[in-house]
Amino acid sequence: MRVSSGGGILTSKDGSGWGEAQLGICTFVRSVTFGQGLIVAVGGSYVDVPGAILTSRDGVTWVRRHATNKVNLHDVTYGDGHFRGHRRFRDDFDFDEWH
Repeated sequence: MRVSSGGGILTSKDGSGWGEAQLGICTFVRSVTFGQGLIVAVGGSYVDVPGAILTSRDGVTWVRRHATNKVNLHDVTYGDGHFRGHRRFRDDFDFDEWH
């Protein structure tokens, strides 16, 4: 799984054939990571869907999560049992507040 140059999420079963995941929203994905059996993608669009947080267990079915704010995120990491979003030139955003 990786982010495409166009801001989509590309998935592959074998690492050579790639297809774009259907996210169900119009946004620009900037980063994707995996932890605790959950795939988390972040990004956002200044026009369509700002502050996008998407999750998936299988890379096929995606669920939009709603954060407490609408900040566009540029990176997401997983460590020490927590997902953490990172804004460009700003402090981190802790995902303990999503739903």
